[in-house]
This record gives sequence, C-alpha cells and structure tokens, in this order.
Amino acid sequence: MAEEQLLTKCDFPGGKFYAVVPWTSSIRNKEQELFLNSIQAMKNKAANIFHLLGWEAAMVANAVIQQGASS
Repeated sequence: MAEEQLLTKCDFPGGKFYAVVPWTSSIRNKEQELFLNSIQAMKNKAANIFHLLGWEAAMVANAVIQQGASS
C-alpha cells in the first residue's frame, strides 16, 4: 500500500516508487486541518489514508441517515 508514513520507512535502492492515492498529508485548508486535528485528538496519532477512508465513509453514512438513500 502506498501510504506516506509507511513509505518514509522504506528504502528503494536503485529505483523510484510511484503511486496514486486520493490524499496527502501536505494539503493545507480548513477541511484538512479539521480532519488532522480530529484524528490527533481522538487517536493521539497522525492521520493517514486509512483514517481518511473511514472519515469519508462516515460522512456518506451520515448523509444517508440524515437525508435518506437518495442522497
């Protein structure tokens, strides 16, 4: 899995690693800050792609609960 925190610990001698993931921790905006601060407060660790996937799933589930399946 191409996850930022894991990749910082990996060595790729003589080569490069390319991947596409839907998020990076270096984005800076108010939504990102809310996400990062919430994960830090709840889990006492830095957020990663897996936290984001759970966060987004919860947003979808909340929309379905609040607005119904057509949302």
